[in-house]
Amino acid sequence: MADCTDGRCRICTANDEDGLIEHMAERLWEGTRVLDLPAWAEAGEFWQEKYRDHAAIFIRASRA
Repeated sequence: MADCTDGRCRICTANDEDGLIEHMAERLWEGTRVLDLPAWAEAGEFWQEKYRDHAAIFIRASRA
């Protein structure tokens, strides 16, 4: 990752990758939702899975 010069960022050092993916997916959802969309907990499995997929892709790309 460009800003990770010492290898100590959360993405680089996460021991719980599933937890990291869940956290990032929720933050992505909350950061892009419009007023009519529900909170992450009520987003539904379809959207949660899509955002988890995006978070996992971002993590892999960041570590490359």
